[in-house]
Amino acid sequence: MKYILLAVFAVTFLVPGTTQAHGATMNLEGIADGPSTMLYLEEQALGSELHEEMEKLMESMLAGNLTQEQAVRMTELMNEYPGPHAVMMNRLGGLSSINGGWGMMSFGPGAGWGTAWAWLMLFGLVVWVVVGILTAVWLSKTISKR
Repeated sequence: MKYILLAVFAVTFLVPGTTQAHGATMNLEGIADGPSTMLYLEEQALGSELHEEMEKLMESMLAGNLTQEQAVRMTELMNEYPGPHAVMMNRLGGLSSINGGWGMMSFGPGAGWGTAWAWLMLFGLVVWVVVGILTAVWLSKTISKR
């Protein structure tokens, strides 16, 4: 029984970690915070020229100065690159927000429902960990009785 639990633990927790540890590496030197990391990932996904174009369009959009041609180009880029667009939108939109620059990702003071959701997620995590532990104990006792 002990060996089965050990094997399940190893497969569940150790194997994914070791496979991810040997993946491609990124140069993250000089990146100190979340927005800097987001900027780095945007540039890696889009390339320098496209990133600059998309960033200028978003800045115009956030300032309320977007022309019809820029809106068409922005829509094309949004449809073609939805992932980098979402990251960039959150980063740029968050810079002008009241809650310290993290936009919708904020769980800090002044974030409204963000704080409540963070506590609710933490509570849910604790409940499921306790349920998991109790289930493992029950299962081991049930198997050892046989």
